[in-house]
Amino acid sequence: MKVQRHGWYLGFIMSLAAGFAATVGWGENGASSQTQEISDMVRVRQANVQKLISVIESTATGKEDVALAMRALGKYRAVEAVPFLVRHLDSMIDREEPTSWKRYPPNVSIVNPAVAALIEIGLPSIDALLEVLATEDSEQRVYLANVTTLRILGQSVRSAYIQERLKSIKDERKAARLRVYIQ
Repeated sequence: MKVQRHGWYLGFIMSLAAGFAATVGWGENGASSQTQEISDMVRVRQANVQKLISVIESTATGKEDVALAMRALGKYRAVEAVPFLVRHLDSMIDREEPTSWKRYPPNVSIVNPAVAALIEIGLPSIDALLEVLATEDSEQRVYLANVTTLRILGQSVRSAYIQERLKSIKDERKAARLRVYIQ
């Protein structure tokens, strides 16, 4: 699991908290007490995100609990869970009716908790979703990534974002697949 990859983010938040405490002039006792409280909150959040991911990965977890855990990751704005949520983008598709995803309304987040979570997380989800658009052949996953990026950015901003990203993409196949989404 690559959840630890974003450890720099938590360290950054903790250093900001310490800097804030010093800037507002809290005394030695106040700064350490406030900084410790903030550090504890960050650790609790990180533990909760890990627990939610464990719930989703558990084979004993029911579909409703998986959906609830995915939505909670969105409420937490769990940037570190983006790769995990993208991997599970189509995990809630009804396997007994494999084309059911085609009936999803434009507001697919109502029926797909991974999409809902990625929309709540917002901009940090975009690069991982564009990678799905550029590389994957699964019609379901591409559709869900497309709808999710549209919900986060809107058509015109997404087009501008993709045009900017195309400048750094060396793989012509990926670039060609992304150009389809520019309007």
